[in-house]
Amino acid sequence: MKRVLYSDKKELIALLQAAIHEDEKSRILHRMHVVLFVLETDNLSMASQVFHDPIRTIQHWLKKLREGGLAGLY
Repeated sequence: MKRVLYSDKKELIALLQAAIHEDEKSRILHRMHVVLFVLETDNLSMASQVFHDPIRTIQHWLKKLREGGLAGLY
């Protein structure tokens, strides 16, 4: 794999966030990571800060998981 260097940290962060949110599979994996974090830490507000998702969105994902299992996150 070719090594790519970025001098601008904000540019790299924006690039990674865009990649995560443009692909359906990546979005689902992101939801799974966030929900797993909440289940492991019991800390919804920390998950919101760490993953940059609104608390209400995370609550919605948790509800969907409870109601539909993993399929609820799709």
